[in-house]
Amino acid sequence: METKKLGVLLLLAGIYAAHAFTEDAMKTPDLKDTRLEGPLAVKADRLFRNRIADPLMRETIFEEARRAFVLRDDDEDNNGAKGNWRGEFWGKSMLCAARVADYLDDAALKAWIPGECARLAETADADGYIGSYASATNCVLTGADLDRDECNTNWNLWGRKYTIWALLEAYRVTGDATARATAVAQARHFIATVDRLAERGVGLADTGCHWLNGIPTMSVLKPMLLLYRETKEPAFLAFANRIVAQWDRADDRPPNFLRNAGNGRPYHEWYCRPDFWAKTYESLSCLDGLVEHWRVTGSKRSLDTAIAVRDALAAHERNQIGGLGICDKLIGAETFTYAATEVCDVIHWIRLNLDLFLTTGDKRFLDDVETSYFNAFLAGVDRSGSWGPLFVRDFARHTVSKGQCGYAYHHCCIDNAPRTFLDMASCAVTRDTAGTFHVNFYQDATVTLDGVTFEIRGDYPAHGTVRVAVAGDARVAFRRPAWCRDLTVSEARADGKAVYTLTFDMNPRVVSRRTVPSPDTPDGFFLRKWGVWRYTFANGEDLKAHLPDAPYATVQYGPLVLAKAARLGATRAELQRADTVNGRGYSVKLTPLAAEGVYAPFAVELSKPGAPTVRAKACAYESAGDDPTGNRYFAFSIRF
Repeated sequence: METKKLGVLLLLAGIYAAHAFTEDAMKTPDLKDTRLEGPLAVKADRLFRNRIADPLMRETIFEEARRAFVLRDDDEDNNGAKGNWRGEFWGKSMLCAARVADYLDDAALKAWIPGECARLAETADADGYIGSYASATNCVLTGADLDRDECNTNWNLWGRKYTIWALLEAYRVTGDATARATAVAQARHFIATVDRLAERGVGLADTGCHWLNGIPTMSVLKPMLLLYRETKEPAFLAFANRIVAQWDRADDRPPNFLRNAGNGRPYHEWYCRPDFWAKTYESLSCLDGLVEHWRVTGSKRSLDTAIAVRDALAAHERNQIGGLGICDKLIGAETFTYAATEVCDVIHWIRLNLDLFLTTGDKRFLDDVETSYFNAFLAGVDRSGSWGPLFVRDFARHTVSKGQCGYAYHHCCIDNAPRTFLDMASCAVTRDTAGTFHVNFYQDATVTLDGVTFEIRGDYPAHGTVRVAVAGDARVAFRRPAWCRDLTVSEARADGKAVYTLTFDMNPRVVSRRTVPSPDTPDGFFLRKWGVWRYTFANGEDLKAHLPDAPYATVQYGPLVLAKAARLGATRAELQRADTVNGRGYSVKLTPLAAEGVYAPFAVELSKPGAPTVRAKACAYESAGDDPTGNRYFAFSIRF
């Protein structure tokens, strides 16, 4: 039990404590000095303006989120289920609002944030508790012997993590003292809650849902360390070290990151019981914390562990659309036929890889970022600028989200999404410790860093020629993506600027996969996820009934996965084709098309000697299922 370990765990603070924080390998620009531009920035601009910066929407969205801390009924019955997660919505929304205020340099939004933080603080109990559950210590699933409330799930501590993190971010952007003080008070109360549970024999790994082994609770590691960086309060570092110690257990309770990292087994095999399984989003959230633990303490073991687990996930869980896992579950998705990804998982996969790039300077992490961003992530944000799907898929239609936990304006993925656009903006150009500037991503953007301005133009990745104008003295390096066989760079000068013209071999290609029919999990999880929502044509016919469970190939252009789409005129028969070019040696020819409402449309020809030519129209996967209104999603397929 954790009560027996507290003395040892607290001592670890001294072991891990560092006199100076570890410097990242890469420096990023201030958000206000970055701007995403071009056709792919439309989703970001509308999302920022319509969902966050618009006064009416802002007030409505935040009032609904704040209501969770007034009603405190997340532990009550909701359509037959107990244990909601509305406590996360305010924190996620404020994290985005603060960063968007920074990005837009929006004075009105910055002025509004302190008032909203004060309104949140007013919901606190006398002992400081701010939460969406009736009791601060209702943090476990079942167990009358420990006076636990019965729930189907439990997200009490998880939601409070986001509140702490968001208040700290609000303080960073606005300097609001109330936000800082409330964050500190909530972190102290969080630790006190965990200590009270420990006195009853409930350890960190017991909190939340038993099948998640405490990872939602322990994902507070990153905000706790960020708060320690701000306050230097030893209790925050000591608690962070208690969390890390939980991942080096003699009983090998999953996930046991530190002991299992590098053992050669896929991550999902660490979960040896059918009722203990690896949830994607929360697992990635813990890895973020390990990277921050390295920054704060200099613990190379923490950083090495995060990299090793990331590499294991990259080897076994990347799916065909640039996502991770299947339906928010890590079960060896790399070999499965179907691909269905919760957008939150993509968001945090991108965050983890960007974080590892910034800390190490290793550009291999950026290849995963680029693939995930241009495909699964962008598919997860509607062009309406207000909403997005819960799951994005390789076939049929994306899963429409009607809101979560009975709320109209919130679901976990859309509350998270703005941060990914901002993460991409902040990492488009970086500077290493030797003074070299690195152009990492080629979406149209303007970035100023250390007095040097970069203008990136070319509508990449629809096109393979990019122009980078650099104003200021700078030594510049350009990333060659892993899919690019050849990158040529020429330099000229114009208007006092160095102008680089980059020509990418976009490498149109047929990608065949070694896939197996997708098995189900012991609890029927996978089949339920497909069965709960139906995907139909206009005549009501179920697309799932025609879904072939056989390997298939994808057609890719640069980092883009291409998709046949109903909005390009694809018929039901074309979308349902069971025959495939997978593994049959076909080559591909792409001819640009003129088409409205989609990105990167092409006429596709697949051919090989002695075989009929396969022809189709296709576009970037990210736009194939999107509807500008956000009301529904169109049918499509990436299967060739």
